[in-house]
Amino acid sequence: MPYEMLALLILVVAIGLWLDAMRQHDHALHEARRVCADHDVQLLDHSVGLSALKLRRHEGRLAWERRYSFEVSSDGSNRLDGSLWLRHGQLAGVSAAWLKPATDAHTVHVGAKVTSLLDRISRDRPL
Repeated sequence: MPYEMLALLILVVAIGLWLDAMRQHDHALHEARRVCADHDVQLLDHSVGLSALKLRRHEGRLAWERRYSFEVSSDGSNRLDGSLWLRHGQLAGVSAAWLKPATDAHTVHVGAKVTSLLDRISRDRPL
């Protein structure tokens, strides 16, 4: 009897892990499509692939960080690589040579605030 319960528990845990992996993969595909749309490139093969799984410390806690790789095309005849990271089911970062610098109003506004703050600190600091 205990062996059957243990086998059932292992099966339930394996199914849970598999379902979580599929959910994370779907989320990575959604994020890759969004990044491609934001940067005017085409996601090739309409897929992402898990390329790394690491246990990392983030904000004092250990968390699984998944890296997904994908390919894009900027003109239909080339292939460019890209990667994105998911942590806690959220987009943690994107890396690619084809990424355009952020120019939305919020990013520019925050950048201006940081520059203004750094200027103020440098002026107020005694030499």
